[in-house]
Amino acid sequence: MGGATILGTCCILVTDLVIKNSKLVIPGIGIVEAGLAVEEGKISAITKDTNLPKADRTIDAKGNFVLPGVIDPHTHIGAMKTFGEEYVKETQGAANGGITTVGVYLRTDKSYDDVFSDSKKYANSVAMTDTIFHFGLVNDLHLDEMPKYLSKFGVASFKLYFAGVPEIGILANSDGFSFEALGRVAALGPPAIINIHAENGEIVDYIKSHISHERKDLAAWSDTSPNFTEGEIVTRASTYARVQNAPIYFVHLNTKEGVEAVVDAKAKHSKIWVETCPHYLTVSKDDDTDYKVGKLGKTLPPLREKESLAKLWWGLASGVVDTVGTDHLAMRKEQRQLEKDIWECFVAWQGMETMLPVLLFEGVHKKRLSIERVAEVSSANTAKAFGLYPKKGTIAVGSDADLVIVDMNKKVKVGPDILKGNADFTLYDGATFTGWPIMTILRGNVTMEEGKIVGKPGTGRYLPRGPAA
Repeated sequence: MGGATILGTCCILVTDLVIKNSKLVIPGIGIVEAGLAVEEGKISAITKDTNLPKADRTIDAKGNFVLPGVIDPHTHIGAMKTFGEEYVKETQGAANGGITTVGVYLRTDKSYDDVFSDSKKYANSVAMTDTIFHFGLVNDLHLDEMPKYLSKFGVASFKLYFAGVPEIGILANSDGFSFEALGRVAALGPPAIINIHAENGEIVDYIKSHISHERKDLAAWSDTSPNFTEGEIVTRASTYARVQNAPIYFVHLNTKEGVEAVVDAKAKHSKIWVETCPHYLTVSKDDDTDYKVGKLGKTLPPLREKESLAKLWWGLASGVVDTVGTDHLAMRKEQRQLEKDIWECFVAWQGMETMLPVLLFEGVHKKRLSIERVAEVSSANTAKAFGLYPKKGTIAVGSDADLVIVDMNKKVKVGPDILKGNADFTLYDGATFTGWPIMTILRGNVTMEEGKIVGKPGTGRYLPRGPAA
């Protein structure tokens, strides 16, 4: 409609989209009872309902909360099938859960030229969400090509593993390589950042090779990676980052020892972001929470005891933990080989479609988080960490119209039948959640409405960051 805007009480005749009768949850500001207008994919006005213009479509939010579209920074789309095969279904699943942007981890031992080209093609042609990519750093070639990845591709985030993942063929990075990578990312400058998998790989590998396989319980798997192995790496990696003056982002924090180490690390180094995942907030290695998962709970890193769950909620509420991501891997039950014991079945978990509902039900309804804090940890902080803010992560004039309307009173029984992605299981199967996303909007395009995918594949776009933006 020509890029028209609204300032104060001034109105235009017709805009693309209007949302009225809403409670806008604006990170850093709070809850604002107002409406908003959208023009050419961006928010063009936030004003009283009486000042809103006419629109091609008007959505009555019916007094519900409107949050910034959720950003899931941690997914592994393309890990189980080809990237193109998974991308349609998985981003539909993301939209079903209120997600408007996904972060996808890519990994190769060669140059990322071809991998990036193919992945970007699908992100721009079949996706239902916007996309950023993170590149795994495997060798010196990757270190040397980091400037190109940022300037030519717009990829600004790179992953290091202090522990390998032999189940999927990933080897740990050495301390020397990791220290050098932190120096390289510091030299690149913002928004470049290093993402870190924090486990002491040598200790984990040693325990795995010596632990008795006579135990078949879920906790036995967790015991192969003792809690302290995370806290120790948080301290070590933070020390390297401080020396190199590099920004770092710890993925999937899952232990109370990790939280305690982050408290100390943040006091010494200001460039630290921390993520946890919904399953580490809700499911215990002892299978003694409201969600009984059995071998479906074989995750990597593993689940922890209730004390860690409580400490992670505290960290999320207090600001020690900054973001939530899912570490989503789209695997079906038969692929997990659950007929085998805990040592032989495969690790996997799906989480995109239930990430926001977990935060609404287990967080807001159980008074662990405010709705304002949910908007921060599920969107604003993530956008800031990865160089997307204020284009993403907030509700403001000029920002992308990425929004999710949530009904805090809606009750939904969780199960595979409500999922839109490839996975046919959920860790919350059979549970009833109160609080659910009822509409997802990506750059002004409605992608999900009342549990139905209504957007078109290809609505999403790849988001370059840095000089290539």
